[in-house]
Amino acid sequence: MQINFIYDLSCNAAPSAFKTALQVGADIIDKAIINPITVNIQVGWGENAGTAIDASAVAEGMPTPNQAALTYNQLLSALITTASLNNSSYLVDNLPETDPTAGVGLWTVYTAQALALNLPVLKSGKIDGSIGFSSGIDWGYSPTNLGANQADFIGTVIHEITHALGRVNASTGSMNQIYGVNDLYDYAFLGKLQLTTGTAGGYYSINGGATNMGNLDGSLNGDPADWTVVTDVNGGSLNGVAGTFSFIDLLVMQALGYKMAPAYQLAGATSVDNPVPTAVFVNEGEHDLISVQTVGVAPGTTVSYSISGIAANRLISDSLAGTVTIGADGTGTIDLGIKNNSMTDGATTATVTLAGNLASTSVIINDTSLAPDNIVTLPPNSTYSAQANQTINGISGLNKVVFSEPATNFTVSISGVSATLIDTVGTLGIETLNNIQRAVFNDGSTIALDFQSAQNGYLTAMMIGTAFGASKVSAYFAAGVSLYDQGQSNSEVATLIESLNLIENQIGSTTNSAWVDFVYTNVIGASNLADEAQYINGLNNGAYTKATLLALAAGVADSGAGSLAAQINLVGLQANGLIYHP
Repeated sequence: MQINFIYDLSCNAAPSAFKTALQVGADIIDKAIINPITVNIQVGWGENAGTAIDASAVAEGMPTPNQAALTYNQLLSALITTASLNNSSYLVDNLPETDPTAGVGLWTVYTAQALALNLPVLKSGKIDGSIGFSSGIDWGYSPTNLGANQADFIGTVIHEITHALGRVNASTGSMNQIYGVNDLYDYAFLGKLQLTTGTAGGYYSINGGATNMGNLDGSLNGDPADWTVVTDVNGGSLNGVAGTFSFIDLLVMQALGYKMAPAYQLAGATSVDNPVPTAVFVNEGEHDLISVQTVGVAPGTTVSYSISGIAANRLISDSLAGTVTIGADGTGTIDLGIKNNSMTDGATTATVTLAGNLASTSVIINDTSLAPDNIVTLPPNSTYSAQANQTINGISGLNKVVFSEPATNFTVSISGVSATLIDTVGTLGIETLNNIQRAVFNDGSTIALDFQSAQNGYLTAMMIGTAFGASKVSAYFAAGVSLYDQGQSNSEVATLIESLNLIENQIGSTTNSAWVDFVYTNVIGASNLADEAQYINGLNNGAYTKATLLALAAGVADSGAGSLAAQINLVGLQANGLIYHP
C-alpha cells in the first residue's frame, strides 16, 4: 500500500520533525499492508479536516465513508471473497449469516476499505481519510527516546492512520446507527455482538466471542475501536509510554479486509491485555505443543524451525530441526517432545526459532531423572506444601507454596520469575520456586515474589505508590494485593479507592487541583503545575473521572516512567520480595 499525505496549511506551523516522523509511521503501515492501492490522507496540525482538535484528545483520525447503502449480505459477500484471497478465511467463519441488526442499522465501508475489498469507490473526492494532531502536546518524535512528559508521536501516527483506514466502530463520533466491519468483531459476551451506539466498549474476538483478544475502550471520551491498554499503539496514549504495533493489531487490519504481509508469533499473547506469555515448563517424558500463529500466511504453507539449548538425543524426534504446516485457521503446532530419563545435568531451556528468525519462544525443561522426587510441577492456581530441597514449578495462575517453618528461618533471593529460599535454621534446605507468586509460612506471614512487570505484586506496589505515596506500600500491600489476586484490574481497584474517598481523606482536600498534584507528585516525583493543568481541566470538564485518571496514572507508573519505581525500591522488591500479613 502507498500512503500519500495531503498537508493542510496548518502543518506549516508544525515542528521540523513532524513530517519526517509522520512518514516513519506511514512506512510501517505501508510495509504491513500489501494491497496494491494508494490511499490519500489529509493531515492537520492543531486541527483535523478543518475542525480544531478536541481539548480532551491528543489526536484524531477518521475515514471517509464510501457509502451507507450496503446491505449486510453485500458486505458479508465482499468480506468472504476478500478473506479467501487474503489467506484469512478463518476471520469470516464466525460472522453472522444474517444482518445482526435485523435491518435496523445501515452498513458501510470506507473508501480505503472499498479499494481493499474490491468494491466500487462511490465517494467523490481525493481524500480517503483525515488525521490531525494537537499542537498543544509535548510530542516525542523518537519512541526509543521519550521523555517522561512526552507523548509517542509515531505510535499516535499509526493509531490515527488505522482509524483513517476504517478501524472505527458504530459508536464512534457521529456515525451512530451506521455499522462497519469492525463492529462484527466487537462482542458483549459469547455469541452476542456489542452493536451499541454511544461510548460502549466490549471486547474484540474473531471466534464468536469465545476468546477475548483485547478489551475495547468504552470510557467517557474513549473510543470503542481502541484497546483499553496503554502499551499498544491502538490503545490509549500516555506520556512517556511508547506503544507497540502488535501481532493482534495486524490481525485487526486483516479482518477489516486488508491484505497483510506474512507475520508470525510462537506461543505468543492471545490478548493485547496480557502481551507477555506465561513461562512454560515441561518435564522429561512430556510434550510441549507450541502454537504457531500467523497473519497473511496461506493455508498449507510449510515453515521450517530449529531448536537450540538442548541436545538432539534428548528429543523424541532426535532432531534439532523440523517443519510445521499452517492450517486453514492460520495456525500450526510444533510438538516439542522430550524423551523420558534422558537428562542428568539439571533443567535446561530450549529455544524454538522459525527459519529467518521470524519468531521464537523458549521452554524450560525439568530434569526429572536427576531428582524425580524433588522436582514438582503444579497445575494452575495451586497451593502446595513444600518438602526439603525441592524445585517447584508453577505453570500459570496464582500459585502458593506453604512452608512448615517461620519466614525468619529463610533467606530469599529472586531472579526474574525464579526465587531461591534457603532454610538457615530448619530442615527444608534449598527451595527453588519457579513462577510461584506466594511463599506462605507457619508464623502467619507471606512473602510476595511477583514483582515483574504486570504481575500482581508489581501492580499492587505501583497502584499504592500512585494513590498514596511510596511510604504506604508496605502498610497497604496486604489489602491491595488481595484485590489483584481476586482478579481485579487497575481500573476496578482505582474505582474502589475513589468510591471510598481514600486519597481525599489522606490529603485533607476534595479539590481537583490538590488531588491531581498529590497523584502527579507520587508518580513523577515532583509537581509540575503546567503539566498538571491538563488533568485538572479534564476533571473539571468531565473528560476524566478521578478513578479513570488514577488508573491511567498507575499505568504510567507501571510503564516505568517517572521516579515512582525508585521511590518504592522496585529493584529491591524484585530481588527479595515483600513480606506481609494477610
